Amino acid sequence: MPKGDLLDFIKAEVNGLIYQSTVSDEVKLGGRSYPRTYKHIIEIDEQCLSETYLTLVATLNEPPTKVSWKVSIEGLSIIREFKPQITAETSSGSIYTVHVFDLSKIIKGGRTYELMISCDSSKPIIINGFELIGVKPLSGVSTETYYKAGCVLINPSETYVSKFNVMSSGTYNLSLLMNLPSRNSSVDITLNNTHIKTLSNLLGLNNIQLTNLHVGSDNVLAIHHRESSELYHPRYVALFSILKYKLSCNGPEISLSADEVTCNGDFCKIMISIKNEGDIPCDNLIITGFSAGTILVRDVIPILKPHEVIQRCYNLKNVNQAVTFKAAYKKFGRQCINELKVIRP
Repeated sequence: MPKGDLLDFIKAEVNGLIYQSTVSDEVKLGGRSYPRTYKHIIEIDEQCLSETYLTLVATLNEPPTKVSWKVSIEGLSIIREFKPQITAETSSGSIYTVHVFDLSKIIKGGRTYELMISCDSSKPIIINGFELIGVKPLSGVSTETYYKAGCVLINPSETYVSKFNVMSSGTYNLSLLMNLPSRNSSVDITLNNTHIKTLSNLLGLNNIQLTNLHVGSDNVLAIHHRESSELYHPRYVALFSILKYKLSCNGPEISLSADEVTCNGDFCKIMISIKNEGDIPCDNLIITGFSAGTILVRDVIPILKPHEVIQRCYNLKNVNQAVTFKAAYKKFGRQCINELKVIRP
């Protein structure tokens, strides 16, 4: 049976979009030969965040009561005692600990923040990495959000099962923060008895993103660590957090179409239409045009409103047989690219 547990930290409908950042920067502190202090710069490119949580994962080789440390953001102490919310002991005696900090009143976004951990212990402590979950306010957009963090250790042949209810059925996105012990280990993920993904050839701390999952009122998420004859150590897969969220909108969706193409020798005049078929504005849309590997166009459109259509006319030189236009934009923090290939007449 898997060891450990996950605790609920966000279970509500929030106003805005989910902001997520994961750092898998493994560092050893304390003991006799490692530094006592670790500093990391957290860069947040969004101007404003709310409901901000920092989840820090560490591994010990001695009881937590024998560890003293201080965690601070921008010199402001956020913890002075080693009191993790979740601990899980492995068969080899090492202990996983997970600390979750509510930084909603400290981190506002739009800048860099210095995270500092000062540690004093007789044996080394391993900082495996951390995850930052926040909410980017956006007018007219709400997100049904469920965030659980902690530590669950899943040995080969074991299955971790998480049952959950949601406010409304529909399409959800799922994010799992997991530590895979070996590229030979395999993990099957199923939702409501439907297989959705197999994790293999992964090593270390990974953020697993699963999108467009249909979720009903009562749901069962199962994470199964396959039995394997391959030798690897440690034998367990560690699960640190589950983030589930459903957006009240579909986001921006950019489409390109060619309206006019005329060419004379190496010169071409190409007029294209750019449309936002989504339901929220698209910011900083980048249009590029390539021909035979050469960039001929780079155009930035600051904002394109929902259902808005604009035309761009490009006079190009040294056009080969075709020009490929690409529209690059961000959709809920992920980059999307749509293409249009225009053939010379």
